[in-house]
Amino acid sequence: MAENLASQLQGGGADFVLFSTMTCPFCSAAKKALKQHGWSWKEHDVNVSRTRGLYSRVVAQTGHRTVPVVFDMRGDEPTFIGGSGELNSLLKRESGHTSPGRGLFGFLFRANT
Repeated sequence: MAENLASQLQGGGADFVLFSTMTCPFCSAAKKALKQHGWSWKEHDVNVSRTRGLYSRVVAQTGHRTVPVVFDMRGDEPTFIGGSGELNSLLKRESGHTSPGRGLFGFLFRANT
């Protein structure tokens, strides 16, 4: 990862690093998913009006223009995951769970209402 994000990607022992905003519902969902799976995280606020420079560096390094921007810190090097949807996919894959009601035969698992 380039030098300009290196200091923010010092997880300090955290499993994940999130670049987020306080008002973003997807950011809240990502933090909730991490908490439910027992993972720790470090968060950086990238509110454009206050931290435009940091936001610009995140976009330049990842190409990801929405928040949250999630990095996995569990390996030797920080790994860019993506956003909330990609994080949820990763966590589901790792936990071995699949969601009923998805996929080709998902209609078989829908509850009758």
